[in-house]
Amino acid sequence: MKKITFFISFLILTSVIVSCAIPTVLAVAESEDGLQPSIQEFKTIEPKEGNTGTEPIESPKTEKKLPLLEGLSENGECFSWNNALNVKSYMIRIVGIDRVNGIIFDQAFSSDPDSPYLFLPELNEGEYLLLVRAESRIPDYLDSDWAVMEYRIGVEDPDKVFVDCHKDWSGFYTIFESTEDTEGLEARYCLTCYKTHVIRNAALSSSDDPMVFTLKNDGEEYSVRAHLEYTEKPDEEIVIPAFHKGKPVTEIEPLGFYRMLKLKTVVIPNTISKIGDGAFAHCSSLTDICLEEGNSHYKVDGGCLIEIDTNEVVSGTIYCSIPNYITRIGAHAFSALNLSSIMIPNSIIEMGGAAFSGCKQLEKIIFEEGCQIEHISASLFSNCISLNDISLPNSILTIEEDAFGNCLEINSFVVPPYCNYIGEFAFAGWTSSQTVYIPLGSKAEADSKYAFCWDMVNRNCDGQGPNLVFLSKPKE
Repeated sequence: MKKITFFISFLILTSVIVSCAIPTVLAVAESEDGLQPSIQEFKTIEPKEGNTGTEPIESPKTEKKLPLLEGLSENGECFSWNNALNVKSYMIRIVGIDRVNGIIFDQAFSSDPDSPYLFLPELNEGEYLLLVRAESRIPDYLDSDWAVMEYRIGVEDPDKVFVDCHKDWSGFYTIFESTEDTEGLEARYCLTCYKTHVIRNAALSSSDDPMVFTLKNDGEEYSVRAHLEYTEKPDEEIVIPAFHKGKPVTEIEPLGFYRMLKLKTVVIPNTISKIGDGAFAHCSSLTDICLEEGNSHYKVDGGCLIEIDTNEVVSGTIYCSIPNYITRIGAHAFSALNLSSIMIPNSIIEMGGAAFSGCKQLEKIIFEEGCQIEHISASLFSNCISLNDISLPNSILTIEEDAFGNCLEINSFVVPPYCNYIGEFAFAGWTSSQTVYIPLGSKAEADSKYAFCWDMVNRNCDGQGPNLVFLSKPKE
């Protein structure tokens, strides 16, 4: 069990901490603010209705509030915090992702003022948030803000999982809405890894701003991403500011501007030193990436946004031409762009997952002579539904999962002679009107059962799929 604990910052007007021995009596009851113990299936993409604990509270004239609770800790059995003064009761909420059952777990509890702890209910593998606030017994004081810590059972840090998976989100579940003062939290379901992730949304800079910002590095700088509500609105140009509230904006988050379908131009300041994978993934209309002069980490060449130190294409545009010194194409770099053809130069040695996935107008892919790429990564060309012309170089050793899924316009495909691995569902969705030629006796032949399964969901490999022809010698 791996657990990582940290605090989400809230406004603290005063600070009172009183150490107290933990008693042995716990009261569990319905919360007074309407939070009902409940478990909900993870099906809807709409935010959860009802009180999330972050709605603005009408303040009395004094505008005084109990201090944020401190000392949050857990030992796998008990969630505890420092006792506080002037408390009528403690409200506790556990929200998270039950990965075993694939559901959102959301329950509320309360305990009396002399019981600053909660025995944890039985929880399955997943990521959870443990929240607690103090209810005031003083008429002129408001309840404290929610104090929060993370609690994980048998899963990795979600940030690491987030970076490694291909991040094709199918649903959202809002746990806490972002406000102008506090960050929000949401659960997302990924179609690539079939897992849920807890993602943080930054505090809103204003109610009508398409960008949200999150403090990082001990509050010295900001990262930026698009607000979810703006991703499908007709913003044809986004200008990322160099500074926000007097501090530099240094990072564009992974999938930061994902699926802004109308976006044509993005302007990036010279303060940006990190751009996450898929920052502009599925921005299908993107034509121009403008980089402010003086950026020492990135450059634009041939319509491609390039990381200088690694010669990696971070993002492409509709009119891009990959320069012949590029060594790597990043994950989701061209995904869903309205490309018609692309040339892969022989300087390329690696292409990240889903780099060209969803390019529905892409008809032709050309690998330059002498290309030494060895791996066709997972979902690399998946859902390129117009692709009809591709010949892989002989250097290819592996074709990963879902690499050519739903590429239904390819009439014939030749597996390279030295390919020794074909991943499951690499040719998912292919039909009997398509033919795949496989070197006889190769390891790729042994993989053919699941590689050509036409039904990924039900793992159905019978009765459908492409025609397989095993070759005793390489096909000319």
